[in-house]
Amino acid sequence: MLHASRRVGKYTLDLQHDSTRRTHTWHNNAHAAAEKSSSSMVLTNQEKSFHIIDAPHSSRWRERLVLGMKRRTSIFRKQDESLSMTLLLAILDLAEEDWKASKTEKEKKLIEETMCFMILGFILSLWGVKRCR
Repeated sequence: MLHASRRVGKYTLDLQHDSTRRTHTWHNNAHAAAEKSSSSMVLTNQEKSFHIIDAPHSSRWRERLVLGMKRRTSIFRKQDESLSMTLLLAILDLAEEDWKASKTEKEKKLIEETMCFMILGFILSLWGVKRCR
């Protein structure tokens, strides 16, 4: 995990915690699939199951290591951009060009359905914004 945390991330200079913990996840999965893994004890609580893991790499020290790494590594959230009226109109212009260039009714119907979905989603998102004010 420490070695993975030193790699360069996609949006930041270092790898984020959620990406570094994948190393531990695949290691747990490999141990659980092994012949000598223990699957004798399973604790259940309604819809959740808790399995006792006796892997040599699972320890209280590792839990502290992961907690420290989580606190010290970056967490970068990249938000999706909202759809503006200008962008929607530009998409509609492109869709109209595609619609005119399409040769079959099936292609035209697909373009119409996609644009109806986008317009309805845009209008419904505006209704939610206006209601919150």
